[in-house]
Amino acid sequence: MPYSICPYCLKRSYSAADLKKWICPYCGREVEEEETDEKEDKKDVKEKQG
Repeated sequence: MPYSICPYCLKRSYSAADLKKWICPYCGREVEEEETDEKEDKKDVKEKQG
């Protein structure tokens, strides 16, 4: 199941996975998600791993 992670409290929110803007159910802060390409995300992870 896809999820988003709040950049403020670092908790997972499964209901926010497909939303561009959401309010974290844990800390109540509004978070605006940037659209990213999954391929780019995987590339970034591989680069960070070395």
